[in-house]
Amino acid sequence: MKLNKILLAVSAVFILSSCATKYRQEGFLSGGYTDFRVSSDKFVVSFRGNEYTSSDKTMKFALLRAAEITKKHGFKYFIVQDKEDISKSRLVKTTEEDDRDKSSRKEETKELNMPGLRLYIKCFHSEPKDLDVIEASQYISYNKPS
Repeated sequence: MKLNKILLAVSAVFILSSCATKYRQEGFLSGGYTDFRVSSDKFVVSFRGNEYTSSDKTMKFALLRAAEITKKHGFKYFIVQDKEDISKSRLVKTTEEDDRDKSSRKEETKELNMPGLRLYIKCFHSEPKDLDVIEASQYISYNKPS
């Protein structure tokens, strides 16, 4: 009976966490974005996904948050001055039981990769001539999650 409750709880956790990280602020047990201001025109923006989130989606969501921060603080353009890979991985042990032979079990260890990216951005009110900038409003309109 106790084993059934444990299996039910573990199954519920896997079912609830089996989707890719959505675009949202990072929670206690979930991925998402975080950001903070470094100076009047510089910010640090991060996005962490789970094992079902692609690296491309992680980059898209980090840039989306950077564009939102740019607009929120009254700027129109931004550049990524630097980026940092903040991905994590963990090992998970799984056990399979043979339906025909209950005494036969197969254990396997898998590595789960959770992509993460930290962007260091600088914002501008007007478009600098010598830099390849991203226009925040345009990026948001092309990449806002539906």
